[in-house]
Amino acid sequence: MFAQAIHANTMECYYSLSEQFLTQAEPSYCAITTLAMCFNALNLDPGIQWRKPWRWYTEEILGLCYPLHKIKENGITFSEFVALARCNGVSVEPHYADTVTANDLREKVKSVCIRPVADAYTTASSTDGSAVQQHTPSKRIIVASYSRKSLNQTGDGHMSPIGGYHEPSDHVLILDVARFKYPPYWVP
Repeated sequence: MFAQAIHANTMECYYSLSEQFLTQAEPSYCAITTLAMCFNALNLDPGIQWRKPWRWYTEEILGLCYPLHKIKENGITFSEFVALARCNGVSVEPHYADTVTANDLREKVKSVCIRPVADAYTTASSTDGSAVQQHTPSKRIIVASYSRKSLNQTGDGHMSPIGGYHEPSDHVLILDVARFKYPPYWVP
């Protein structure tokens, strides 16, 4: 499925996310680990140094908007996740299962994961004057908030980014930030 999706250009969101793939440091940190991974994949500046001289999103930096000790105790809800993203200056378009159809969600996933052929590359000049095409990465990411029970997995509420779409099977690739439990997996 992965190779087919790559070949079909339906893995646009995978490239930048896979470069930043993180493992949550605490069992209840899935949301903030997902945010850190997404913010770094989008090449966002946290506005403070992580380690001199690097500016990088971490779970700890995200704790500046919402107390980490509270997240460690109970995690956060999807609404709190949205608020935390917005606290960090990110535009968020939340969708709840009871407000969208399966087709609406499918179209949203396609709009983020499928690379439009005409927009996929920009042309730049190299030092010798020849034209060079460069990939223009997506500036949007979709995060799934779901119950692990629906997938027969251990645990319950969880958040992780969607890393791609396999159109023939209508499956998305979940880049699970609880990598100590599950590798990336495809779900319908």
